[in-house]
Amino acid sequence: MSPPIYTPDGSEVTEIVLPDGSTASEVVAPDGSVVFEAGPDIPDSGNLHAGYIASEIAANDAESVTTWPDASPNGFDATGGSPIYRTSVLNGEPVVDFDGVGDVFHTGYEWDTTDNRALYVVHRADTDTGNVYDFGVKASENTSFSVQTTNREFVAAYGNTFSSGGNADTNVWYIQEHHADSGSAETIANGSQVDSYSYTASGLTGDEDAIGARNEGNTSGDQFADVSIAEILVYQTAHGSSTRQSVRDYLNGKYAVF
Repeated sequence: MSPPIYTPDGSEVTEIVLPDGSTASEVVAPDGSVVFEAGPDIPDSGNLHAGYIASEIAANDAESVTTWPDASPNGFDATGGSPIYRTSVLNGEPVVDFDGVGDVFHTGYEWDTTDNRALYVVHRADTDTGNVYDFGVKASENTSFSVQTTNREFVAAYGNTFSSGGNADTNVWYIQEHHADSGSAETIANGSQVDSYSYTASGLTGDEDAIGARNEGNTSGDQFADVSIAEILVYQTAHGSSTRQSVRDYLNGKYAVF
């Protein structure tokens, strides 16, 4: 066991050795409770800004979920109400089912809108409209960096640039990725690029990220997503091709999407 590392909030992060010889990170909150314990599967875990994994939720089938715990040591638990927990939906793994009417989680963190980033979402859209994940900016500026399926296309809007592409069928599972790197962005679905575009992020002000709808302050009915989500990984860095493939392989190995 390695010496513990202490995060800014006082949590203690310790590398432990599992019975099979692999390592894991155990995060203990200041009150002594274990808030996250995960194996080494998630690639580039050192740059993981936030992670939302349905199997980390303590719930029974068909129960409402009011908190989705953050699978990173950063403590960005997503709260709101109240999507439904569904067990054994995707390759034996559970999902969180958003109704497209009022279900939305707020993450409690804001991005600097000039940050590079990488986002991976395992989801199935049950209707054509709605924001699956929103990199929030103020609603008054009418722009966001989102994972969304609308008009059966993959859509992204960031830095006052709106772009779409691909064929986002409903009732089909996707491992969807959005990558933003120094003014260049692209969307990837099930391992294939479906869109790319340039953006300018200057002059935008941040708002908290949201899951299942546009960010707080702009949640009109057509902005909610009727969607099931198995996992979300948010990185505060750009990913090159090899790291993207590692994350993709981890997710597809777990969920068998494509």
